[in-house]
Amino acid sequence: MKLLIKIGLMDCWIYGLMVLDINPVIQPSINPIILAPLTLMCYIITSREYAMRIICILMRYMRIISRYALQGVSFLNIKMVHAKARTYFRSTMREDIINFSGLKAEESNFHLDLAGISYCDGSYRIARKNSPIFVFEYVIEGSGTLIHSGMKLYPERGDVYIVHKGTDHSYFSSADNPWTKIWFNVGGVLVERLVEAYGLNVVWLVKNCEIRRLFEDGLAYARKKPTDVHEKTAIVIHRIIQAISNELKKREDIHHSEEGLKLKNFIDANFAEIKELDKLSGLIGRSPSQTIRIFKREWKRTPYDYVLEKRIGAAKSLLLGTTFTVKEISSRTGFKDQFYFSNIFKRKTGTAPENYRKANSQ
Repeated sequence: MKLLIKIGLMDCWIYGLMVLDINPVIQPSINPIILAPLTLMCYIITSREYAMRIICILMRYMRIISRYALQGVSFLNIKMVHAKARTYFRSTMREDIINFSGLKAEESNFHLDLAGISYCDGSYRIARKNSPIFVFEYVIEGSGTLIHSGMKLYPERGDVYIVHKGTDHSYFSSADNPWTKIWFNVGGVLVERLVEAYGLNVVWLVKNCEIRRLFEDGLAYARKKPTDVHEKTAIVIHRIIQAISNELKKREDIHHSEEGLKLKNFIDANFAEIKELDKLSGLIGRSPSQTIRIFKREWKRTPYDYVLEKRIGAAKSLLLGTTFTVKEISSRTGFKDQFYFSNIFKRKTGTAPENYRKANSQ
């Protein structure tokens, strides 16, 4: 009988933490006996709404029992039960998600789909194919893995990562050192133009980028669900993009060689005219193979890949911001003909140039 009472109290304690959102990390000394009467009342009041949640709690508690029973832990000791359950609860996945699907944006330029904060565990994993949105995330604590555009990256505490629209990607948390992170899922033409204008179209991870305050302020405002949330969040995302760009510019001169910067700056200014590697090689007095090796070492991609990224980015801007034909755009961005341009554009973005223009036009 005593054992059944203690199991019941422990179950109530865990349930109370979920209902009252009391984090055991913050209040480790909370006593299950104190919470028992209140949580028993919650059982009665919310029995229907939380029926499935209660079942999940019981299953979690049974996992605790089975895990530690094998180690000879006596569950007649209420303090031991308290400690083990607290440790387990601390490692359990939970998220505070704010959904804005019911708040329609007045204009299609920008929309906030979701925002929130995630307290991850080893089960956390997100994967998208041809993503319809951009995702901006700031890692408060922990570490994990981001697989984006064929590259494997490792966001950790103090880092910011960007998941780009139109890409295949996945990201998941470490089980031993799980993420706590703030994030925004956003879409619209404005985000694409800002990312392109600030040169972030090939940026996925920024290490040690201390802009946590911008994410916290944006999330705090989003929680209120005001009618102008899309408009105000657009300003927040603009500030985040601007801050990331400024941080990268500060680091560029420090972390890249004179040759690497010279090559990149030349491509930035002349990507539509570059036909062969000879100009790049002559720029730094190196052979073509040495030039490719230097550029790839500095910028994590070949000169050809970077030229292509710049051309596709410029083509997107022209498709959305002008009435030029596809043929004119292919010529202005350095492609040999419109058919080659259309094939490359579809391969990189998942859609044909004409369809991209229609889908993103106001």
